[in-house]
Amino acid sequence: MNIYNIIQICEGNELKLNNCYDYQFNLSLKSLYDLSKSSDLFISVDNFYPHFCNMYNMYGIVIFGKSDPDIFGYPKNINILKDRKYLRSNQFDIWEHDEFDANAFDKINIKNYLID
Repeated sequence: MNIYNIIQICEGNELKLNNCYDYQFNLSLKSLYDLSKSSDLFISVDNFYPHFCNMYNMYGIVIFGKSDPDIFGYPKNINILKDRKYLRSNQFDIWEHDEFDANAFDKINIKNYLID
């Protein structure tokens, strides 16, 4: 029995996660706002969405890859970073200049973020 309803918010033709309650594709900003405000929290990689949610005082869990959560994260969120060795050397350069590294996201140990 699920105690949470997970809604995946997608752009374009992103793959769907298994066992989601609903899938919402290509939402307008207004629809994104309405859905987000009705949610208890969000889970996202570091992209537009955590910044959008921060604007409206919503909090969540953000998984970082090459961007430094100490610079781009928000203290109210749970900011997860696998290892600082994956951070790009110039944090203020355009992120598209770096190649994607799946290792930055693979097998993240979340034990450090759990409350006893």
